Amino acid sequence: MSKLKEVVSISEALLPKLEFFQEKIVDLNGISATNDLSTEEEYQLELLYKISFYLEDVKLFIEDINKPVKYQGRLEKNLNGRYEVQGKELCTGTSIELWIEDEASDGKGKFVSTLLLHSAKNYYIRALGRGVKIDGMLVRVR
Repeated sequence: MSKLKEVVSISEALLPKLEFFQEKIVDLNGISATNDLSTEEEYQLELLYKISFYLEDVKLFIEDINKPVKYQGRLEKNLNGRYEVQGKELCTGTSIELWIEDEASDGKGKFVSTLLLHSAKNYYIRALGRGVKIDGMLVRVR
């Protein structure tokens, strides 16, 4: 087994523990300063909530590692004014992977995880920022 596959396997083994931790955090939702917590316990509770927030993203990243790619193609604006890939309409908040070419390495590139978002006027890709034309960009969706 390659080192990469080994680490992927370890990350997948973490999922049940992360889910268990998140369930226990939900059990803490009723606890507050009115429950006679010491200042140290209040601090720990605050940190646990922060940890839980970040672990939710970690959990989603781990789940994405082995998800198959559903669609891959160029972004095109459809008649509804929304973007689509291979005829599949995307909406704001859709998690996408954007192909970014590395000009320093003779056209080699990689997919970067990001979001398709909508401002008051137009759609944009979070990794690129507002004001960047996204028509025709190569993306994939898992």
